[in-house]
Amino acid sequence: MFGLAEKYSKQPKVAFLLYVTISLFCVYPASASADESEFQTLIIADPFIDIHTGPGRGYPIYYVAERGAEIVILKSKTSWYKVRLKNKKEGWVHRSQLERTLTPGGEKKTFKSVKSEDYLGREWEFGVLTGDAEGYSTMTLYGAYNFHETMAVELSISQFLGNLASGYLWNIDIVSQPFQDWWVSPYFLLGTGQIEITPNTTLIQAPDIKDSQAHVAIGLKKYIAQRFIFRAEYRSYVVFQSRPENEDIEEWKAGFAFFF
Repeated sequence: MFGLAEKYSKQPKVAFLLYVTISLFCVYPASASADESEFQTLIIADPFIDIHTGPGRGYPIYYVAERGAEIVILKSKTSWYKVRLKNKKEGWVHRSQLERTLTPGGEKKTFKSVKSEDYLGREWEFGVLTGDAEGYSTMTLYGAYNFHETMAVELSISQFLGNLASGYLWNIDIVSQPFQDWWVSPYFLLGTGQIEITPNTTLIQAPDIKDSQAHVAIGLKKYIAQRFIFRAEYRSYVVFQSRPENEDIEEWKAGFAFFF
């Protein structure tokens, strides 16, 4: 339907991408380093800081830590940091208050830029991509949830349009982005889904086609500004047809996303 090459012409490329993707999934998530602010001890310099029950101003203040108290940063979530006091109480403090604390050596604590930390600590990501798949124009909508600092699960739907056919690709993917703090960050994707093809013909009543498919991808993400990301990707599909031979689809696409 896409005018693709023979079954085995692209398989070495697909196999190589699959090998690289699985290798990175297995290695990098376990070796990802913690944020430099985590597990640091700080001294409160203001008269007090407010400890919230959760990472947001909507969460109530349940404890107030006074000047001179020691706190340990456990983890961060956008502009909020989970801390532990010597009395074992734990809670969340906004970065604006932690920026006025001191290190045990008496130096003022510094943090990465707000924008950079928001990007690195994001949980949800939504975007739109456009591209080409074997001469067919494509449009993709996706949403992703980051369940680990280097891993995400992603759902997407792509529509492709051409002179001979049109249809949809439904995908569920696992994404590995092991170098999120790089200026341009590579990512690797492994997934599966379904392809639905509707032939554009008036002379012959051709049936719609629905097949399962699997795919691997490699791409780049670049944090732009505020809550926006630029994303570019190459994706290779294998369509499991009812006919003896499977078919391959190559797709190139790029677009923008926002996160929170």
